[in-house]
Amino acid sequence: MNIKIKYIIFTLSVIAFISLCIFLEINDRPSRNVNIEYVARSPYKMIETDSIKSLIDKVIASTPADSLSISLLKAEEKINQNPYIEKAEVYLEPSGQILARISEQLPLYRVVGDSIDYYNSRNASRMPLKKGINVNVPFVSGDIDSLSHIEVVRVLDAMQKDPFFCDVFMGIDVKRYNKGEGYGYTLTASTRLEGIKVILGDGAFIEDKIENFKALYSYLTRDDKLKEYKVVNLEFVDYLVLQRKK
Repeated sequence: MNIKIKYIIFTLSVIAFISLCIFLEINDRPSRNVNIEYVARSPYKMIETDSIKSLIDKVIASTPADSLSISLLKAEEKINQNPYIEKAEVYLEPSGQILARISEQLPLYRVVGDSIDYYNSRNASRMPLKKGINVNVPFVSGDIDSLSHIEVVRVLDAMQKDPFFCDVFMGIDVKRYNKGEGYGYTLTASTRLEGIKVILGDGAFIEDKIENFKALYSYLTRDDKLKEYKVVNLEFVDYLVLQRKK
């Protein structure tokens, strides 16, 4: 047997030995179940549980048992990059099983404009629209930034607590204006009531403004005058201004 043949046999033997070791290591790993627990779940279910499990399964399959905890932290970071997830925590439990605790983002309103269309959560995290999923939230347009977001949330929270206004309310338009060294915001609500627009100003005293509108609505409908007006200005709280249709 010449040296070349011996070298080939030796090389094949080494490869076979290494392959056997890898096979034994893989099969010697403990079986680990991946459990997904939703701390907060959106009714629209924009995230797929199977995709999260698949990602974690790949981490388990490609990581030695003694460094699995570190790799799971990396998986956690990747999961948290999903715009529909508010927070994800992935644990290696004492039992050896994997637990992923997921808080899903809840769309609060939909921002629409000439070149923008996305959902905003309560903490102002943007979420892209998802094909095939219709989210029933108010539309908001205009000057949306971190400060106007606070005012929008104040108004939406108050409206959602009031069955009447929640039923007739359609959306909000936000206008920013200079106010001293900063900015102020005027929010105008569109309604299903003869197309009337309701100027709310900012979110201050919003509960009082809603009560004022309900009192005005009762008066106008009683005398069949609602259709005569197109704008109701409530921003001054102590009094209101009505603008007639031309």
